[in-house]
Amino acid sequence: MSIRSWSYLRPHSVLGASLALLAFGCSGDRAPSNEPRATGQSDFTSVAALGAGNGGPGRGGFAVPGATSDAAQGAGGSSATAAKGGSSTTPRTVEETDLYRLEGDRLYYLNAYRGLMVFDVSNVDAPRFLGRSPIYGSPEQMIVRNGVATVVVSDWYGKMEDGTPFHGSIVRGIDATNPANMKVLGEAQLGGYVRDTRVVGDVIYAVTQKYPYYYYGWDAGVSSGVAVSSNTSQVNVASVSFAGGVIQKKNEYNAAGADGIFYVTPDAILLGHQVYGAPDQNGYAQPTNTASLDYIDISDPGGTIAVRGHVTFEGTISGWGTDNGRWNIDFADQKTAHALACAQSYCGSGEGLVLATADFSNPDQPTLSSRVQLPGNSWSPAVRFDSGRMYLSPSGGYYYTSDGTVPTATPIQIFDLADPAAPVLKGTVNVTGEIWNFTPSGNRLFALGNTYNSSADSYGSKVDLHYLDVTNPAAPVALGTASFGQGWAWTPAAGTFKAFAKDDSQGLVVLPFSGYDYRSYGYNNGLQLIEFTPTSIATSGAAHTRGWVERGIFVKNRLVSLSDVSLAVVDYTRHANPQVVSEVTLARNVVNVMPQTGGAIAELSSDFWDNDTSTSELRMLDAANVEETSKDATLASLSLPGINARVFHDGNLSYVLSQVNRHAPCLDSAGSPVKGSSGVDVPCQYWHTRVQVVDRSAATPSLRGVADLPEESDHYWWGWGWRWWGCGMYDWYYGAQT
Repeated sequence: MSIRSWSYLRPHSVLGASLALLAFGCSGDRAPSNEPRATGQSDFTSVAALGAGNGGPGRGGFAVPGATSDAAQGAGGSSATAAKGGSSTTPRTVEETDLYRLEGDRLYYLNAYRGLMVFDVSNVDAPRFLGRSPIYGSPEQMIVRNGVATVVVSDWYGKMEDGTPFHGSIVRGIDATNPANMKVLGEAQLGGYVRDTRVVGDVIYAVTQKYPYYYYGWDAGVSSGVAVSSNTSQVNVASVSFAGGVIQKKNEYNAAGADGIFYVTPDAILLGHQVYGAPDQNGYAQPTNTASLDYIDISDPGGTIAVRGHVTFEGTISGWGTDNGRWNIDFADQKTAHALACAQSYCGSGEGLVLATADFSNPDQPTLSSRVQLPGNSWSPAVRFDSGRMYLSPSGGYYYTSDGTVPTATPIQIFDLADPAAPVLKGTVNVTGEIWNFTPSGNRLFALGNTYNSSADSYGSKVDLHYLDVTNPAAPVALGTASFGQGWAWTPAAGTFKAFAKDDSQGLVVLPFSGYDYRSYGYNNGLQLIEFTPTSIATSGAAHTRGWVERGIFVKNRLVSLSDVSLAVVDYTRHANPQVVSEVTLARNVVNVMPQTGGAIAELSSDFWDNDTSTSELRMLDAANVEETSKDATLASLSLPGINARVFHDGNLSYVLSQVNRHAPCLDSAGSPVKGSSGVDVPCQYWHTRVQVVDRSAATPSLRGVADLPEESDHYWWGWGWRWWGCGMYDWYYGAQT
């Protein structure tokens, strides 16, 4: 298991028996919520929650700021059908996919290491693991209908129908109605790397990128065992039907280009992408600094797609930023299209921006209404179209002084788009730091970003949630900013709106976060609570959980934190002091296994990156259930201090070597405390190797003895000539001396 990289993409991981699962809790099911879904993408009002009604805190739903903000609640309202996986009677509404789904009392979660996992949350304080379906590749998104999951997987290796090797993205159907015995219903290849997905009726639509050399350097036509497509980068839109539990690819559309983003309505897709020119003598095509908006008719409920007209304009649509750039285009009324693009081949360095508006009243013959150049210097400008407006942060950065890095004033602009031929800048308000994305909420606007600080004794990056009153677009007002994160902090909500949870009835925003605090030499992960009223916003308490937290969701009167290594339940009755009620380990970094007599296996797991844990674990597992696809296989376990464990076996004895640390002031080569410029001791951590002898002769392993080796001195490592602010090379190579 690897540590989460700080990027917008989930890691590509191979799931296997070596990553183990712990299950727990009680049972019971309840009928799915019948909340109706909103149509289109222009309304971002939170829906009522599962279990909403009278009662205490937490009786709100997963309130993501999206057109189908209840998408993660599972099959609701008229979208639920009697047929397994949906039917032709499913209404033509747009639904979001996500990493998780709540359907009645069942929680479905796509875990990068364990695959599709299903939990019973009827007793939310004690969830019970019901089963899992392993997925090899990188599970990206899914939708669940009546216990049938339609999952999108990238980085998948397999074969096409003709037996040709295939590497790319697929759609897989999984019947999870019996979670202890899940069945794969079928698969359909998408090709390339999936960038975004949406569901309309019983069809999932995906935009993917087919890269030249996507298959790691094999030339076109010479697969070396892995299929390739062409030398030309292509944007692809594919439709896959999952009606009746049958997975079937219906159609696809390819365009030479890159950075495909799409806006999906019940009847049409607006596809934005870069345009590539004609291939040269070697078959390679190059960008043309031209963007295209393509109208794709998806009105057929069976999934057949038809390409209609398109318009082009000078500029480059960006596929970077939140949700791979999906907010750079707008098609809310299905007639007028808006697109924000870079004026040149890229954004930043003063190249400027372009706002293009097109008329698609006649989809077969659309026309370009206007192309307006806008100043901007951000490499990835934040933008959001909403109800005839465009919210834009065209620039943001920092200036550098001898005292460190100081954030500059960052403008947030509001444009009136009522006149397609002449968009008007109505008002501007300044905040500090960078802006990642916007979340409209009626006449209020949330702007998520960060503030970077670097000085002699302090450095890091805090997450900022700015809160604006945009009732009067000509005079927007900054109501306040909620900041959090000691040291370096990050939130997956920077990469996707699906990680931004909001409950208006409670005046509460919940953001998953992860980060590293250089002062405490520890990782900080969990859920941050932020309170807001119509006129104010304030940072409240945080619940610390394990792993890179992907989502924080409202389940009944609790919050559930989801990471690839942990599922944690949080009581947030007191917003200022949320408490973890229970936490289950979903995956472990297994470093050694040893068969035992009597049908058992000894498994040692340890986190060598020191990521939010200070212990290793020795488990005795039932060999007949080592995959743990339907239940916990733990027969007994023993917690051992230290990380980066290694083990040497001798008969029934296991000699476990782990690295144990303590925190204290840094010492120089003379052994004196190192002082910062303000006179404060610079913190360091010190490591020593601990030898622990474990007796495995009985059913329950026991600790027989412990020996601590001498501690390594930690100072400024003058022989290296530099170091990372108190982090020596042993931060990366603990235990290399043994």
